[in-house]
Amino acid sequence: MPEEPLAERRRSQADKLIELVTAERAVLFRDQFNEPHAHILVDDHWEIWRVRSKQFRRWLCSLLWESEQKAPHSNALTSALTIIESRACFKGEQITLENRVCWYEGALWYDLSNRNWEVVRITEGGWEIVTDPPILFRRYAHQSAQVVPDTSGDIEALNEFLNLAKEEQKLLLLVYLITCFLPDIPHPIPVLYGPQGASKTTLARVLRRLIDPSAVEVLSLPRNVNDIVQQLSHHWFAFFDNVTGIPAWISDALCRAVTGEGFSKRELYSDDDDVIYAFRRCIGLNGINLAAQKPDLLDRSILFKLERISRENRKGEKALWSYFEEKRPQILGGIFDALSKAITLRKGVNLPTVPRMADFTYWGCAVSNALGHNQEEFLDSYYANIGEQNEEAVHENPVAIALTAWMENRDEWEGTPSELLGDLEAMANVEKIDMRQKTWPKAANALSRRINEVKTNLAEMGIMIRCEKTTNGKRMILIQKEPQETAITATPSDEQKDSQTSIGGVIEPQSEPPQTPPLKNLAAASVVSSSGDSGDVNYDPSLPF
Repeated sequence: MPEEPLAERRRSQADKLIELVTAERAVLFRDQFNEPHAHILVDDHWEIWRVRSKQFRRWLCSLLWESEQKAPHSNALTSALTIIESRACFKGEQITLENRVCWYEGALWYDLSNRNWEVVRITEGGWEIVTDPPILFRRYAHQSAQVVPDTSGDIEALNEFLNLAKEEQKLLLLVYLITCFLPDIPHPIPVLYGPQGASKTTLARVLRRLIDPSAVEVLSLPRNVNDIVQQLSHHWFAFFDNVTGIPAWISDALCRAVTGEGFSKRELYSDDDDVIYAFRRCIGLNGINLAAQKPDLLDRSILFKLERISRENRKGEKALWSYFEEKRPQILGGIFDALSKAITLRKGVNLPTVPRMADFTYWGCAVSNALGHNQEEFLDSYYANIGEQNEEAVHENPVAIALTAWMENRDEWEGTPSELLGDLEAMANVEKIDMRQKTWPKAANALSRRINEVKTNLAEMGIMIRCEKTTNGKRMILIQKEPQETAITATPSDEQKDSQTSIGGVIEPQSEPPQTPPLKNLAAASVVSSSGDSGDVNYDPSLPF
């Protein structure tokens, strides 16, 4: 019998590979970025693989070998993969794949990322491990399996691994940790700082193992935007270690990742195929000194000062992590217990005023109640922390330092921009502020940037700045001091403005969990935030200079 032509054998192999995929009941679909995927039965459970991955390619080869004991030709394999990709993109459903956590059908889901692709489903009635979940999550190579949570949860066991300088901040840290399992809200950035030997990196790793275990537990700040987009896209909880300074463009990128704004990234360096990456992420920073210094980043942060651990209380690395791993299942179970209660309690939280991170504040009250504390305990600690943020923001801005010192013995002041700059220069001499530094304005028309950077922080400290135009068109600045008790408050509309992102951020604080996973239409988003690196992101047009 004559041998079949080579092209016919290769075509037949490609057809056979496609038939085998169909026979295996693989579900082909595309994600929110139009990336083709397959939902595949592996042994006794289902897994989700990228069609372009080496894993899927090897699986195809194994199908043909098991069927015919033949290895597919490379051209046949390429042809089959091309058709499978096309079917996934044009015939398959579009399904949003989440990273580690999501809402779905009124429940909160958490990916354990283990070999059996098990997930935890959390509702008002409790939580359970689901062995056959819906198509929800994507996986990345760095992700590690989470431990199986203990039904006898005990989140208080985490206190043994905390060395916060302020005891009252323990509740704030616990609340932050638990809210990291909520995917649909902006999360503040924990900034850990303290002297050498304060175990800042250790606490970062503790948080990482509880929230989003990874083979890469702490990260270094990248050198370009594409790298930070990839880091934040692949890590639900990205913790940057030993940060000594944050460039303006990274500070801006972190702020956008917190609120859920989009990043544009070219695919394979082509001119036309821009991919819009839009996501919210949990982010952490640590350093000997305070890593977050720009006001925008500080506004989205929670500051935690750690104490140096004494020699007698210091444990060896091996003993510490062995003990933590013993406690991790109990702590994780306690987190899920608190989340279940908080889902119910969230509906009853009603606050007259909230700070910038409004959704975190609402959920923080619910979580605090779920932990057996009243919401006032959480609010007191959180508002005190916001006060520290304002002080730090002002401390890092030379104009703000001069302005607060100058207003110390005044209730109000009115004058022109030039007069204001002259008075601030005189105060700078008194306060020994170096006016040669780049951040000090050299003219009245350059004063706006420096004041705008901290205008909100000054307002929350009780110093209000506004401008008026006289009948003859002359611009005047009015600075007034208000009582401190009126500071550090904001109406819900402030948070609404902050949450109105180009990809459908939360406008109203949610009274209950969404019925479908949030941000399902990311692939349709085409608008990228225009905030840049110039430092004028917060420019206030009401200022006259």
